[in-house]
Amino acid sequence: MKSNKLILVNGIAGILGGLIILYASSNRWHWEIVALVSKLVENSGWGGLIVLISLLFLVFSIAGIFHYSHELRVNKTSHELLFCASIMGFISFLSIFSCLLAIISGIFYLQDVPRFKSDDKAD
Repeated sequence: MKSNKLILVNGIAGILGGLIILYASSNRWHWEIVALVSKLVENSGWGGLIVLISLLFLVFSIAGIFHYSHELRVNKTSHELLFCASIMGFISFLSIFSCLLAIISGIFYLQDVPRFKSDDKAD
């Protein structure tokens, strides 16, 4: 029997990371007026945070794919969504979509946790 700890960690990381990316992507860009021309400028700190969280998503999704590859109780879509969220997080203008995919993936992961608990009680 495989434990559900990785699923729980992936679910919580997906939801919290998605919310952090949502906040960071809203603060990532700001407008500056330079010589009467508006210009979109990136805040450097927020971009690094988004890339770091996307790298964390990549590690968690790959670990989930390999750990639960033959497990029927785990929804494989959650791994794929978290993997896509990590790839989209590396592209600066797609980070808002990354947060949406990560939150959806986290919800899918957390929906798999009761399946492990009910099957463990049956054993």
